[in-house]
Amino acid sequence: MNERLFGCHVSCAGGFANALRNGKELEVSAIQLHPSPPQRWNKEPYPAGYESEFLELLPESGIRSVVFHAIYLINL
Repeated sequence: MNERLFGCHVSCAGGFANALRNGKELEVSAIQLHPSPPQRWNKEPYPAGYESEFLELLPESGIRSVVFHAIYLINL
């Protein structure tokens, strides 16, 4: 089956898992998010286990595609 994805850019403020929650609330099948501030070259490392809740929630979220958006500065 070749179903179309419907998605949007969502906030991941408070952690990547919140991006899944936001996408689920909007009833989309795809989300796009910035894994770091889009206007900066560098970012602090994520703490150990930061992705754990995201990976736990992903299967039950209904989100079938996740795209991490690159920083804007690469366009300069």
